[in-house]
Amino acid sequence: MSDTSSRIEEFIRDQILFRRRSVSLAEDTPLTSGLIDSLGLAGLVTFLEAEFDVEIGHQDMTPANFRTVRDIAALVERKAGTAA
Repeated sequence: MSDTSSRIEEFIRDQILFRRRSVSLAEDTPLTSGLIDSLGLAGLVTFLEAEFDVEIGHQDMTPANFRTVRDIAALVERKAGTAA
């Protein structure tokens, strides 16, 4: 798991899923199937922009970009220009 993925997973676990500690979260856990609601998504986007110094635009707000931690990390890395 990349450092980006680890930081995103930690945020989701601590800030979004804090009441559901029994939920297993991995890089490929489907997030858009009820784990994150619209308020959680807004908080996640705010975190991503501040933590990784990227801008997440409306065009980036697609289910494919937020399906899993791995997808979110790939989006951040593309936006930051660090994608391999």
